[in-house]
Amino acid sequence: MKNWIFTGLLFLGLSLSAQRGPRPHHAHSDAPKLTSEQIATLQSKKLTLALDLSKSQESRVRELLEERIAAKRELFNQRRDGADSTGMRGQRPNFDSMDERLDDQIAFQRELQEILSEEQYQQWKEMRHHRKKPQRHARRMHGKS
Repeated sequence: MKNWIFTGLLFLGLSLSAQRGPRPHHAHSDAPKLTSEQIATLQSKKLTLALDLSKSQESRVRELLEERIAAKRELFNQRRDGADSTGMRGQRPNFDSMDERLDDQIAFQRELQEILSEEQYQQWKEMRHHRKKPQRHARRMHGKS
């Protein structure tokens, strides 16, 4: 009798867990869609608080971030549209796209270095270094590499 009750409860639990609704593909799918200018403003204000930027530095950083975010969105849209037409998703990046991305990162870093003081730039690099470590660790924890 105990085996029947245990089997029934086990079967009931499995059937209930199998009836979950669809999950969002991305964790931020319910987040409001912000414009490039809004994202750049928020990021520049965060940097202003963290690095104690002046008004002129904040406006120059905001302009730089707006350009970078707009370029990233354009690239994302191109990749998304290309994936729809070919039917392939998530193609591996080739050498040219990786090289271009790294060139963009180097250019951004050099422009930011011109805007910030030496102390602020070192502090920004340190902030960036600490921010990237947990992301890599979290990907390994979830089995994604």
